[in-house]
Amino acid sequence: MNYYKINQIKKKDFILKFNKLWIHGFLHLIGYKHKKNKDFYRMKKLEIKILNKIQNSKWLIFLIKEFLFYFFFLFF
Repeated sequence: MNYYKINQIKKKDFILKFNKLWIHGFLHLIGYKHKKNKDFYRMKKLEIKILNKIQNSKWLIFLIKEFLFYFFFLFF
């Protein structure tokens, strides 16, 4: 995503795209890969499952984002 694309989409759409992006990255951090089609579909299914669970849980989103923030600064 770049600045031009962000300005063209609505805030709700941006939040959804951002959540998809960090969930995908989080799955990579815990070891998921998608080199094969089978792995891609397994990972995509898990992304959708996680996204559906957190859409109504604002506090869970906050906790996961905070975890990722601290994880990034501890190890990188």
